[in-house]
Amino acid sequence: MTAISSLESESDGESEEHTNTVYPPSEGEPSHKHKKTGTNVSIPHDILRRPSAVSLATRLRMSPMQQAAFTRDLDAESGGECTHLSASYATADRAKRQLLETISEEQHKQWTPPPSCSLH
Repeated sequence: MTAISSLESESDGESEEHTNTVYPPSEGEPSHKHKKTGTNVSIPHDILRRPSAVSLATRLRMSPMQQAAFTRDLDAESGGECTHLSASYATADRAKRQLLETISEEQHKQWTPPPSCSLH
């Protein structure tokens, strides 16, 4: 194997040799060896009804159809069976409406109006 580059520099009148050695990869060897790791995931059957999933879908402005399709594709890519999930358009829409109604009712109960405010 041969070194690709070597550098000479002068500092305080003395000559020092610094070498940056880079060896080219042999043919047939990968230049980077990355070990892909993964993790086992358990997706609950009612994932579309979870507050965190509904909140995320709302913030990302996903339609119920997009949310259901994303959930099915995620499950299929991870090797799961979509038949065990409630991942239909109707389920996503119903869960989103029910959860947003619950959240808005809780916020309305916790809200205290300021002493003086003008409503337009």
